[in-house]
Amino acid sequence: MGGILIQNILSEGIDIARSAAELILQPMRDSRLLIKWLIQNSFEIFDGEIVKENDKFYEIIWTRYKQNCYDEKSIDMINEIFYYKNSPAVLEYIDKKISEYSGIIKHLENYTPKNKERIGECNKELMHYKEAKTWLSLNVEQ
Repeated sequence: MGGILIQNILSEGIDIARSAAELILQPMRDSRLLIKWLIQNSFEIFDGEIVKENDKFYEIIWTRYKQNCYDEKSIDMINEIFYYKNSPAVLEYIDKKISEYSGIIKHLENYTPKNKERIGECNKELMHYKEAKTWLSLNVEQ
């Protein structure tokens, strides 16, 4: 289940989601969109992990409702929860994402106006993962 579908399910049952002691979410994609939605809807992200199993990566997000707990600037700080743990999968995951987004951009090089927007989105994500890799090299012992 992707982050957008999880977001839609939580939106439809927002009162139930807010009353839960905690939620453990595992989006297969679009995790950053889900995280942004969680923050905008006053959910505290108190833990997260990237796990690799059988050559697949899984992002796991632990969250709970906490009224007025974050502002928009907190979205990027959430990355520290995932990256600071420095599990063996984190750097490999970041490298995979950099390669993935670079490949998409290269594939869309001869873009049409429709592809231009997708290239912009991919460039934004690519920069995010490159910054995360730099942050890791400066802040976490290897």
